[in-house]
Parts: sequence; structure tokens; C-alpha cells
Amino acid sequence: MAPKQWMRRWLCICMTTLLLGFVGCATEDHRKDDAVLHLKMGTTLFSNKQYPAALKELMLAAELDPGNAVVQNNLALTYFVRERYDLAQNHIERALKLNPKYTEARNNRARILIERGQYDEAVLEATKVTKDLTYATPIRGWTNIALAHFRKGDFKSSLNCGDRSSSYRTTELFCTDHIGEIPP
Repeated sequence: MAPKQWMRRWLCICMTTLLLGFVGCATEDHRKDDAVLHLKMGTTLFSNKQYPAALKELMLAAELDPGNAVVQNNLALTYFVRERYDLAQNHIERALKLNPKYTEARNNRARILIERGQYDEAVLEATKVTKDLTYATPIRGWTNIALAHFRKGDFKSSLNCGDRSSSYRTTELFCTDHIGEIPP
């Protein structure tokens, strides 16, 4: 083969490879954009308590972008409200594996652990939430700690956490919702 022909073939191969690479990137970007769209639709449906439709949209989002921690977190929440704690746990673990600093997912994990009866682990997880100075709503962590202690039967600790959370916003205080249930 003549050097000119070899050079042309090599150039064609390089250009074709480069073009296919761009098409692959464009396809990947398109999938992620579609995933974000399904995530937004699923989140809106979830907010409107249309859980089956939300689940469908979030599952599509997860299929398009399995590496999206927010999608995994929102799937966990959807399974949680449908009382499928096993599936909720699986998705929240994925979310935290994808983004270990995702404090909202960590707080949701604590809540799932409470429903599964793993109170001590829930307290440890929620304590991490309360220590994240960048987290806008640490009261949620304190509320989960109070709930875990309450469910465990440790009412004194539950009230102490409730007092701690009341320094943030008394309207969200867990203990005010359950004070009538605490034995004398």
C-alpha cells in the first residue's frame, strides 16, 4: 500500500473514531438531560402525592442516569411513603454510595432505619446530619434522633432531643406531636 493511501485510511479511521466519540458523548448528555426531566416530573408528582406516577417517572430517570444520587434519594422517598422500606433502604444506600456527603439522603436513611427498628444506627446517622454545618435544616436530624429514642422507649432522651430541636423552630418539634403518648 502506498504511503498516501495508508495516510488517507489512517486519517479516515481517526476521524470516524473521533466522530463516534462525539456521538457517544452527545447521546450520554441527552440521556442525562432526559433523566433530569423525568426527575423533575417525578418530584412534582411526589409533592402532589401521586406516588405511583412519581415512581414511574423516577424509575425512568434512574434507568437513564443510574449515577444520579438525587434520583436514588427520591426513589427511596417514594418507596418509603409506600411503606416498602426494603426498597427504600436499597435506593438510599445507592444515593449515599454515589455521594457520601449528601446530607439530605443521610437524614432520609436515618428515617428509614427508624421504620426498620434499627434505632441505634438511626441515631448515629442523624447525629451526622446535625453536625453538618452546611445543612440548612438540622432540625430534621434532631427530629429523627428524638423519634428513634421515642420508638426505642427512651422518652427522656427523646424529650432532650426535642428540646434541642425546639431551638430551631418549635412548630416542627417532634415532641409536641407525641407528648400525649409519653407515660408519666
